Amino acid sequence: MPATDDLINEIEKYNDIGDNIDDAVVELIPGVQPTERQLENAIKNRAQQQEAARKEKERMEEAARREKEKQEEEARKEKERLEEEARRPPPPPAATPAAPAEAPAAPAETPAVPAETPAAPAETPAE
Repeated sequence: MPATDDLINEIEKYNDIGDNIDDAVVELIPGVQPTERQLENAIKNRAQQQEAARKEKERMEEAARREKEKQEEEARKEKERLEEEARRPPPPPAATPAAPAEAPAAPAETPAVPAETPAAPAETPAE
């Protein structure tokens, strides 16, 4: 019996495809009036398309609303954190380790040498 059911299902699919092709052709021929069934199908299809579009719009709006709420929540938490830090007193000086004070480096001394000093004559031993 399952083979008969499968055959019936395939025949119905084939007929539906044929009906859809017939409906599409009728819509393309000017002056041909669609049948009552074709009008009902067109109305039903249009309603299904509108419902799908409405659901998609609602889904997108819901996602945008959730994203906005998430951003607002993050901003609120950040604001609360900053306010809490502002209210918290600074830690006592003893609690913070003091950095050793570095002595400023002494400037290197440069000998004061005149720009041009005559060379001293070399002494020669007297004979």
